[in-house]
Amino acid sequence: YNGEGYSRDKLREQYVQNSTYQRVQDFVCKDVAVTDQDVQADYDAKVAADKALYENDVNAYENQISLNLSQNSTDKPWYHPAGYRFVRHILLPVDTDLMAKYTDLQARLEEQMDNETDTAAATETPTESADPSATAEPTQEPVTQADLDNAKAEILASLSAKTTEIYDKIAAGEDFNALIAEYGVNADGSASDPGMTSDQYPNGYEVSLASTTFVPEFVQAAFSVDKVGDVSAPFISNYGVHIVKYMADVPEGPVELTDTLK
Repeated sequence: YNGEGYSRDKLREQYVQNSTYQRVQDFVCKDVAVTDQDVQADYDAKVAADKALYENDVNAYENQISLNLSQNSTDKPWYHPAGYRFVRHILLPVDTDLMAKYTDLQARLEEQMDNETDTAAATETPTESADPSATAEPTQEPVTQADLDNAKAEILASLSAKTTEIYDKIAAGEDFNALIAEYGVNADGSASDPGMTSDQYPNGYEVSLASTTFVPEFVQAAFSVDKVGDVSAPFISNYGVHIVKYMADVPEGPVELTDTLK
């Protein structure tokens, strides 16, 4: 407590204040009865508010899930929008040098494309301040899509023995969660994606095509298969190589008003 800046007097003041608030609340509420109609009305209002919010703002839905899981909010979403599915994945770590090469090429290619867009826009609306005699500064050798594809191929080749093992075991009916625990590990034995081995995501991650919580490559992998139970091909992101299983659909609509929730 001393290390956090508390003193004995400050702690006593805080405890007395909390005790006072609790006694006042108990006194004021002693004759208050909450009816089933009250509960239903509150539930309906919460569902309606979340439905209106999430239909126009995917980020709000995913942010609320994150806030609840991080224990920064006690409220879970009261309404599940359409288009979400539960997925789980095996995240295979990639050799550091191969990943650095891939991410560097990817960043440079994206920068080139942005520059080309800016140049095209500038050409359409030239400014009088442009100096025609100015010499462009030398740049790196341009990156092509073929360069990026070759870097991807190198990563996949480096893990080909492992991915072959995984797909063979999936075909043989081995449990996907067991494969996550076996292959989704770093060199030091820690989980490459701790979310997959924690109790916070018993059904997997909730993902939609519009998701912004996850990197685009993971979203692409999640929606690269059509049937529940299907497993994706390997997809590469800056986190590693993802092998994603489509676990189930997230039912659209309000959360169930169970006795516990009441």
